Amino acid sequence: MEYQKLLSEYAINFQLHHVSEEVLQRAKLIILDSITAVIHGNQSSHMVKLQEDIGRNGAYEGSATIGGRDALVSPPMAAFINGISMVSEEMDEGNPIAKGHPSCHFFPSLLAHAETSQCNGRSFLESFIIGYEIAARAGAAITLREDIHPHGNWGVMGAIFALGKLKNYQASEYERGFYLSSSLPNVSLWQPVIEGHRLRDVYIGLNNMHTFLIDHLVKAGFSSSPDAVEQIYGSGIIGKRFQSEKLTENLGDEYYLLKTYFKFYDFCRFCHSPMDGVNKILEIETILPEDVERVDIFTYSMAAKLNNQNVKNEYAGKFSIPYAIASLFYPKGKQHEERLMFAKKVFVHENPNMTRLLPNKRNSRVELKMTNERQYTMAVSGASGDSNEANLEESVIAKNESILCKHFGNEQARMLVDKILSLEEIKDTSTITKLMKPAFELF
Repeated sequence: MEYQKLLSEYAINFQLHHVSEEVLQRAKLIILDSITAVIHGNQSSHMVKLQEDIGRNGAYEGSATIGGRDALVSPPMAAFINGISMVSEEMDEGNPIAKGHPSCHFFPSLLAHAETSQCNGRSFLESFIIGYEIAARAGAAITLREDIHPHGNWGVMGAIFALGKLKNYQASEYERGFYLSSSLPNVSLWQPVIEGHRLRDVYIGLNNMHTFLIDHLVKAGFSSSPDAVEQIYGSGIIGKRFQSEKLTENLGDEYYLLKTYFKFYDFCRFCHSPMDGVNKILEIETILPEDVERVDIFTYSMAAKLNNQNVKNEYAGKFSIPYAIASLFYPKGKQHEERLMFAKKVFVHENPNMTRLLPNKRNSRVELKMTNERQYTMAVSGASGDSNEANLEESVIAKNESILCKHFGNEQARMLVDKILSLEEIKDTSTITKLMKPAFELF
């Protein structure tokens, strides 16, 4: 198929000097944000338990880093664990054009291979940009069914191109890799996410592990039907529309990574615009939670579905606008019960006019009514961390440095940030991964 040929040619011919300084800086910013999300996620109790259990079964044998931990494992296992951790705390980047999260689908596998192959920073950046641009375009080309979550499906198409670039694939290998990866999606449903199950996170881990397996399949000569991608994503199996032309639309001229958003709340992105609206009200008025009678949120269709007022656990709360709003009034500690009580005051509605602005704008309006009948209204265009936000780079660096300081201390955190932001000068990416371990010897 013509689009597959164009994708392969792009990957083979792409070099870092083809991109502007703006694209280069944004790629490094996404890499910094992704590494921080991995390190932060790996501190979670469920991730620590997973790592310990895998270790007891002998998988802690290898040379690839688990971000934020001391253990080394095989590259596929590192890709699996870091893939899960990257999305487990809802701090990974996303892209509105892709309608999901391109980086998490391939970054952990790319990092694991780069660390264990003496890859230099320029090659890593080339592979990352290729992986991101193709993954984001795959997300743009595919309209998933409403019940399918965008974790574990289209993103792996970018993953095989990222890894293939590092491994110097030929056109025929890219072709087989693309058709194999597009034929191996995970069926990631929204319902388990809303109910508070972490299976959605596991799909990202499997995506990254599968990238290594697909590479072996490519080398061994395995293949899949060129028609499979259309059948899987365009005929109702997990997608209801596949626009193949979007896979190559302005490829090499327009960079989708410049549209990336960054998270400053550890909640699903659909919650962020309403949270910004409430925060803007709280900036101008001191409001006690017990004095709030009702909060109405008007927003676009995808966000309006996150209307659960009675979530089963804190993870489910990350996908509930009522619970997210409650967290702004009860921000400290594990105040789950207080948040649940407040969430019953928050009502979410779709505004069709806001839905029509998708995917370019994700707006909301907050109407807050007090028990004394006083009312506050706040309209929000987009959300904090959007790609066009003023001083975005400084804000993202500050956010990530703050998180890394909590895990590593100021000196190691600053050194890691500096190395990532000068990645094109690094001779071996293991220089980066060594700094991703606790108590790294600085001198």
